[in-house]
Amino acid sequence: MNRKRTLNKSLDKYEKIKLRLALSTKKALTFCEGCIYLDLEESYVYKLTSAGVLPYCKPLGKKIFFDREKLDEWKLSGLSKSCQQKEIEAATYVTA
Repeated sequence: MNRKRTLNKSLDKYEKIKLRLALSTKKALTFCEGCIYLDLEESYVYKLTSAGVLPYCKPLGKKIFFDREKLDEWKLSGLSKSCQQKEIEAATYVTA
């Protein structure tokens, strides 16, 4: 029983990876595809869209669609700066 559960989890992970790879070539994603692409729960994605944090569009006023490239930009918008970048900025700030 335990072995079967582990196999199902692995299969699910494999299927998700395959699906994400397929989604990486699409320009527009449905809501469900966007959740899979972002690897986030649907309820959390709804919160992000309703709060205006996540870029989306509703062309007919009902269904939510995502621009994959904008999702990529959003994912990378919170990049942390390296120590070296912070040191350069600090030095520039002090000398300015």
